[in-house]
Amino acid sequence: MCNDYRLTVDVASIGEDFADLKIK
Repeated sequence: MCNDYRLTVDVASIGEDFADLKIK
């Protein structure tokens, strides 16, 4: 469960970074 949580957080941060790049 811990690994799934970390994976979700990683995906979320990567998604935010990607969104920032897309906006710029």
